[in-house]
Amino acid sequence: MNFITSQFGSLSKFNKLEKLMVDDLILILSHRKVNVASEDEVIDCLMTWFEPNIYSLSDENLTQIVNHVNWPYVSFDKLLSIFKTFPKLR
Repeated sequence: MNFITSQFGSLSKFNKLEKLMVDDLILILSHRKVNVASEDEVIDCLMTWFEPNIYSLSDENLTQIVNHVNWPYVSFDKLLSIFKTFPKLR
């Protein structure tokens, strides 16, 4: 777990996290020491992960995932992008 959280930004850039099970993704996102340059990296990772998974997620799991995003630190462009791409998040 420490390796993944410390290398989260790098791993997400190479799509190494897209095959995670939902419970593992939630566990990683809930970790307080996820190493990213900005919250936009978290959104990029989620957008890649959501692509094949979002419509099979339960509302409870989706809520858990989005509750671990630090939304005030997400850029306006990323907000527009994720909400446009995944209307289920609105």
